[in-house]
Amino acid sequence: MFNKKEISTGYFSKDAIPIKVKITRKIPDGVYVWIELERLGHVFWSIHQGRNITVYTYGRYDDVEMWGFTGEGVLIKYVGSLAKTYIKEKLYPKNNAPSMVYKINDVNPQKILEVSDKLWFSSDERPDREDKENRIKTYGKVINDYNLLVRNCTTMTINVLEDSGSNIFWDFELDPVSPHGLFIQLDVKAKMKNNVENYTDIMKSIIRE
Repeated sequence: MFNKKEISTGYFSKDAIPIKVKITRKIPDGVYVWIELERLGHVFWSIHQGRNITVYTYGRYDDVEMWGFTGEGVLIKYVGSLAKTYIKEKLYPKNNAPSMVYKINDVNPQKILEVSDKLWFSSDERPDREDKENRIKTYGKVINDYNLLVRNCTTMTINVLEDSGSNIFWDFELDPVSPHGLFIQLDVKAKMKNNVENYTDIMKSIIRE
């Protein structure tokens, strides 16, 4: 027989009984930049409005030239469950490679959604390489020519942020052109509380492995 004490929120026992507690939290509305730091790395952005999640990721997802520096620049748009699956894959990669998440506080989520959609709807050409995943062929569009040095996932993310009204890069002489360079700048700004917050640990507390 348990010795129970009744309070306004339920029943508690003095005896040690293992229980499972599931805590669910919603990702705060806003714009987030995700950075993968393995090897050359990768950058993408996500937009959260209520329970709606949209992910945009740009890269060499289709035809690539011989040396791999250039190719077709593909912008992929994931929404809903596909977006959740993608960000979870990147937050908890199978090889345990480091990844970071930053919340960008000086840009309106609806504005960046409109800017991103304008890019995505600018083309009807789909990736068509046989070795690509079906989700890339279905949700990706070839929007321009990719160039590892001047037009890549990092520069695309920065351009979309700036076109949406963000000023977080204006105090640096040169914008970063690589995921590692972007990581350094955003991490510095997060520590300075300059419209950037490091959300990596918070995301991991919300999105469980």
